[in-house]
Amino acid sequence: MIEPDSNSADESRAPRDPVSVAARIHRFAAQVVRIYLGRDDEPEPPPDPDPP
Repeated sequence: MIEPDSNSADESRAPRDPVSVAARIHRFAAQVVRIYLGRDDEPEPPPDPDPP
């Protein structure tokens, strides 16, 4: 049985670069959007832009 060691977990989790964290979040969000749009049988057409 492996005993959880909070100290080693904290040490292995080094502070990451905020840009890389944002990139990972962006990639995850893009994947979620792709899955959502892929399962949508009939996506609604984009609304026509109103003329100025």
